[in-house]
Amino acid sequence: MDENVLESAIQSARGAAEKARDFKPETYAAVLLFELMRSALPTSRSRYELPPATPAHVPAQTKPYSAAELFASKNWRTEIDKVVLAGFYLEQFGGIQSYTIQEIRDCLVAAKIILPKNVNLAILQAAQKGWIMEVPVQSGTRKVWALTQDGERRAGEMSQEQVETRTD
Repeated sequence: MDENVLESAIQSARGAAEKARDFKPETYAAVLLFELMRSALPTSRSRYELPPATPAHVPAQTKPYSAAELFASKNWRTEIDKVVLAGFYLEQFGGIQSYTIQEIRDCLVAAKIILPKNVNLAILQAAQKGWIMEVPVQSGTRKVWALTQDGERRAGEMSQEQVETRTD
């Protein structure tokens, strides 16, 4: 750290502490810390200058994809499909690789989807179909689940399925 920067920060902190009615070590420490942190930031032409606009070639940050959006974009039909889609959402957009039954419930609630009558049964049926598998964990913890490759394919197929309509 540059000695001039440190000396300037100490002088600013000392001046702020002297201006206060009662000398408080907290005031001195807070101003000193502020000045040191401010000196670490790059200097700009104006103290009140806005940060530069994002260049056009840098993509803007997108909003997070909600579970409700995923369920609205898929053609799910059964309670098993609901838990498979919830697992797909948690893995692809929730950033987790394995999840508990409670996390699947929470995902369905967040998506404003009517919960299956028995979430445990729906998960077991999805496991029987080979769409979800139990992930081995240390003993004494709750069961943890993850989609299989077939389960990921099933979730992808739900958007491709056509909703049957009658044309009379």
